[in-house]
Amino acid sequence: MEIRSRWRQDNYENIRTEMQPGDVIAFSGTSVISTVIKLVTSSHVSHVGIIVPPDYLEDDDAGDGIVVAEATESGIGPHSLSTRWNDNTVENLWWLPLRADLRTRLEENWENFRQYLSDYNRAPYDYLQGAMLGLMLLEPTLDSVNSNLYERIRQFIENILNHESGADRQEHERSILRSLRSMLRQSLNDVDNDSILTGLLHLLLEDDTTENLSRRLDNEEDFEHFFCSEFVTGALRSGGVTPNINPSEITPIELCRFNIYEDNYTQFKRAEATRIRGFNCVDISRWEG
Repeated sequence: MEIRSRWRQDNYENIRTEMQPGDVIAFSGTSVISTVIKLVTSSHVSHVGIIVPPDYLEDDDAGDGIVVAEATESGIGPHSLSTRWNDNTVENLWWLPLRADLRTRLEENWENFRQYLSDYNRAPYDYLQGAMLGLMLLEPTLDSVNSNLYERIRQFIENILNHESGADRQEHERSILRSLRSMLRQSLNDVDNDSILTGLLHLLLEDDTTENLSRRLDNEEDFEHFFCSEFVTGALRSGGVTPNINPSEITPIELCRFNIYEDNYTQFKRAEATRIRGFNCVDISRWEG
């Protein structure tokens, strides 16, 4: 059955009292990392968070009482949504209300949901997860230029892991990094923006590359580091909203496309009027990644 979603625009002050825990907030940002994520997922959405109870904000500074939990570069944590609305690196925000029957299910699993939020508060951000998700999505586009880009990057990281430590390792890293930069420039030659390339390399290389790397390269479930959509999908799964899918395989735009929301969704911050393409149209029960 086709789901006909209705997009609207409104002011934050008009809708904030309608927001409830479990609702998803979708972001479009202007940072380098946000630009990379939008590029590789071919969407306007670069980030997602989830509305949580106000007491999740430990410093009691819940602003207007609407709190969003999210995995950002500084790690997992709660923020006042009004603060995020005023963030000048956020150009668009959408409110995606959870479907009524699934909200009931969340309420039935409320303690599991809260325990998940407590267990993973302050967990680190997964730069590598974001980079590898992006590269996997880019792979078909890059095939005509460099068909083994993904494997080359895997080999690059594995070589770093397996190489001796000290000065030899540092020189080895620099040598492979120079080769990788050249390869990426060739592969992304239609993108005339060095900051995007720099951001992609930052996502790949800034994270530590020694802990649980093989699982993370394969997007196996790993709750020691979190990508934004991985954290939110895990929260929804803990509350019984989503089936037993692997949160590590979900991108921000994919989470927005699952049919777990009410038909109406609202853009409440806008650099320009923008709909989320494919919103609420993917049957999550049949999703296989």
